[in-house]
Formats: sequence, C-alpha cells, structure tokens
Amino acid sequence: MEWACEEEVNPVTFEPRQRPISHLCLSAGKPTPVDADLSVNVMQIDWEDLEPEQLPGDLREIATDCGLEVARYLVETWGGAMIYVPTLFSLKKEYRDRAIICEYNGNNTGTLAARMGVSRRYITRLVRENGGGGSNLRESTDEDR
Repeated sequence: MEWACEEEVNPVTFEPRQRPISHLCLSAGKPTPVDADLSVNVMQIDWEDLEPEQLPGDLREIATDCGLEVARYLVETWGGAMIYVPTLFSLKKEYRDRAIICEYNGNNTGTLAARMGVSRRYITRLVRENGGGGSNLRESTDEDR
C-alpha cells in the first residue's frame, strides 16, 4: 500500500521537490521515510546562511519583519504549536482592567469609571468577577456621581 504524496518540501531550502509516490511506505499505519535524506535533523539547518525568502509561509513573514533570530527562536521553542497573538486592543483592555482592579478601594468607583472611560457598572462587575466582591462592593453614592 502506498502513501499518496506526490510533492514534498526540501527541508533545507523549503522549496517544493517532486518525488515518486513510492518514496514512503506504510508501517503500522504511519508513514515511514524510505530515503535517508528525508530525515534531516533541524540542527543541520545553517541558520546563518538562510534568507527569509527560503522559509515557508508565516515563518517567512516573521523572519522578514522581526529577523531570522526571532524566527529561529519560534521554531526551536514553539515549533508545531498553535500560538494566539492578541490584538493591541485586547492587550490595552487587559492592562486597563488590571489597573482598575489594583486601584479599586470600594469608594472610588465613579472616579475610576471617569478616568478609565468605562461605566460604574462595568467596574463593579469586573471587581466582583475577580474576587473583590462581597463587602468591598457597595452601591454608588452621591460622591461617585
């Protein structure tokens, strides 16, 4: 039984390479390389001589925008992992919410709301959801309005 794979990528140059279908065989349900040149050790890649254009897809963009050292670090540290990169908006929101929680003292809901650009209800809910509920929370007073 043959593994249907007509095109593969050269692991050194990352360029497409045409190979006969018979270069892989099935062994215990998993593809096994027949040719020794297919088992390239990542440590054999000479990162010093690589150009960003030689890297595949997103890694090429990372190497172009951030440098080959960053691309290499990502491959060696996070290779194969799905990484979520948050938006700048969500980072700012997280930073703002942490600042609210740290500065909240139970008597400054209105002041924090005005300074942070959120509602008093948002602050009350945020503090409650993050363990500051109970006796720390109170109804807003005239001072807060």
